[in-house]
Amino acid sequence: MAATLCMLGTTLTACAATAHLANYPSMPMTVPTHFNIRGEADAYGPKITVLWVVLVMVLVQSLLA
Repeated sequence: MAATLCMLGTTLTACAATAHLANYPSMPMTVPTHFNIRGEADAYGPKITVLWVVLVMVLVQSLLA
């Protein structure tokens, strides 16, 4: 059971990272980084922020595996 969950987490992380990296070139230079309670973007940052999200996902998954 634990091995199945580990494999599922690794697969989902790999899919998410692939989707982020595949779409990175077509992203605008500035992306929303925070949303308020109404779902409106209230903070923006450079698109490299997306790469930090991917890095954190991979690091967390590797610590959990």
